Amino acid sequence: MGGTADTAAALGWAEYWRDDTRGLEAMHARFRDHVYAPHSHDAYSFGVTDAGAQQFHCRGALHTSAAGMVMALNPDDPHDGRAAADLGYHYRIVHVSPQIVRAVLADAAGVADATDFAGRADLDLTADSGARADLSLPAGGVGRADLDLAAGGAAWGDLSLPASGGARADLDLAAGGAAWTGRSGESGQSGQPGPSNHADPFAAAAPLPLFTTPVLGDRRLADAIAGLHAALAADASPLARDERLRAVILGAHLRGATRPPRIRTLADGAQRMAACRARDLMREAYPETLSVELLAEAAGCSRFALYRAFAAEFGMSPSDYERQLRLRHARALLASGSTPADVAAATGFADQAHLARWFKRAYGITPGVFVRGGHA
Repeated sequence: MGGTADTAAALGWAEYWRDDTRGLEAMHARFRDHVYAPHSHDAYSFGVTDAGAQQFHCRGALHTSAAGMVMALNPDDPHDGRAAADLGYHYRIVHVSPQIVRAVLADAAGVADATDFAGRADLDLTADSGARADLSLPAGGVGRADLDLAAGGAAWGDLSLPASGGARADLDLAAGGAAWTGRSGESGQSGQPGPSNHADPFAAAAPLPLFTTPVLGDRRLADAIAGLHAALAADASPLARDERLRAVILGAHLRGATRPPRIRTLADGAQRMAACRARDLMREAYPETLSVELLAEAAGCSRFALYRAFAAEFGMSPSDYERQLRLRHARALLASGSTPADVAAATGFADQAHLARWFKRAYGITPGVFVRGGHA
């Protein structure tokens, strides 16, 4: 991920990062006179106003985001933007591709892979928020979809599809607020265009969220967005980035979308077993950095279930535990006489300053004070 800074303008500045491999973008800016022309993004946008205030037109109304407020925009939501205060505004924003959002939601729902939805789909759709189910059924056999439509009375709909080529059924089960399922360039909920669900095997299991309120007053979500932005900008570990990305997507979905995400959790015994398996693998593999895919495979559960289980059992996230292993190793090396610079290199910190910063955050003292304390 690269970064560039535009500091020439006296009235504002902007920093920008992009990770093309993951479909992520992040920007950190301060503007006073800059005016955004009407535009939209092909991604979800989650931002937080740090200082000042900004206002923008979106979804037929004028919205103002003051300090501490969150902005949540759907893909293809047209909007503009300008300062709403004399001193301008300071904000951070992250753009996340619909594919990443869908993958995170499918993982939280416990959907392992596309084969879970090949040929037969059993969907439990809530009564108060009708939905749109996009079912793609494989070629070569009669596809069957049994839909539980809990709208008033429990109704069953059996859809038999012909055995020719791959058949697809677009079922509009609209009632109230729904999922974001429109094909790009076509109408989604409320006549707004949305990302395509076609060719996506997780479409029915993890419908994309729809945010109808572009500005939210949610301190916890604001902190999560700031944390994700910091992880992207500071080249945090892949594990830390993944944790924070999931926290933003699921947090925004829970607190700002028209319907909550589907979440599958582990029973108590399975939860402890999953957490212990992941922890044991991290201990055995240290100092190797493990991917979240390997940890989830070892734990025998989804990434979401792993993160939740680990925090419940050990009081910290896997990335926090990974850093703790490195810090404990650093203490041992410092005590044995290694220099802070050598210790930083041996324990996976970017440099001596990076080690010192985390060492002090964890133990309240710098590595130098720790070393001198052993000579007293």
